[in-house]
Amino acid sequence: MAATKLIAMHQNKGRSVMQCLKDRTDYAMNGDKTEDGKYISSYQCNPELVDLEFAQAKKEYLHKTWRQPKGDVLAYQIRQSFKPGEITPEEANEVGYETGMRFTKGKHAFIVATHVDRAHIHNHIIFNSTNLDCDRKFRDFWFSGIALQRLSDIICLEHGLSIIPKVKPSERQRRTKYPERISMRDVIREDILRCLEQKPEDFEVLLKLLQQEGYEIKRGKHTAICGNEQKRFIRFRSLGEDYTEENQIYYELFIGKDENNYHPKYWMSSRCIGAYSDIVGFHARMVEAGGIGAHDLYNSRNVANIYSCAFRPVITLNSNVQVEETKSGEGTESNPFEIK
Repeated sequence: MAATKLIAMHQNKGRSVMQCLKDRTDYAMNGDKTEDGKYISSYQCNPELVDLEFAQAKKEYLHKTWRQPKGDVLAYQIRQSFKPGEITPEEANEVGYETGMRFTKGKHAFIVATHVDRAHIHNHIIFNSTNLDCDRKFRDFWFSGIALQRLSDIICLEHGLSIIPKVKPSERQRRTKYPERISMRDVIREDILRCLEQKPEDFEVLLKLLQQEGYEIKRGKHTAICGNEQKRFIRFRSLGEDYTEENQIYYELFIGKDENNYHPKYWMSSRCIGAYSDIVGFHARMVEAGGIGAHDLYNSRNVANIYSCAFRPVITLNSNVQVEETKSGEGTESNPFEIK
């Protein structure tokens, strides 16, 4: 089984053709990777002078055709990786040589360097973009990588090697699963909610709790917050409508406190009607200062009143519901009753 890939080798900015070719071929023929050049073969070129011969062919091409190359591609590299333990270095070099010969149709000089320094044996096949007659360039056609892979599979089958099974595009799995990105605003929201669990008395106490968490607070027309890893301050209002001072979420929705008398107030999901000698009102029950009361929302004099406080639902339980004796709890928020 061989995974094959075709790579165009470009001229690097600020470096000559000779320097670029030498860098690429020297890496491919590294003695530490090829057992001191034992697994290197070539076609129509000398491996020790391959960079010079490739560069000379490009000069002859310019002299013959008087055509300036449109791109900066100096050579092409075929990377061919084999399944660990399936092939010997000698046979891998032979497969690589045959792949380079059949893909270039014998019209381009190339070298084959087989690397054995990894668990998987792999070939570096580098062929000159200029042909042997120095009058044409190799054209990287559409789907050339697919054609190369199919040719490599055919050669592997001829040598009794396995090939990579084809998988339908709909059945392919993504190679990399990236972790979900968490923004700094999400982190700040989580820290605010964690501080609100401590039941701060007001917004100023909440800001102090956030400062203890390592945040820096900037006061002004719009209060802003900045963490240790942030470069800029973030306004509370940019965290969402529920996090603005104007909505008083810190007083009413989370804490359930009236900013006038600081007594906890919670709406109850029950209603009542208050009838007096001269007026009738529609009321909503609420818990206030440790007891149950009611607020007049609308009355027979066409007067509507507005009140703001937190909400606690009232539920009705069946008569057969029992409180677990062994795990009854205390009926508090931290240790609630358990029912069954």
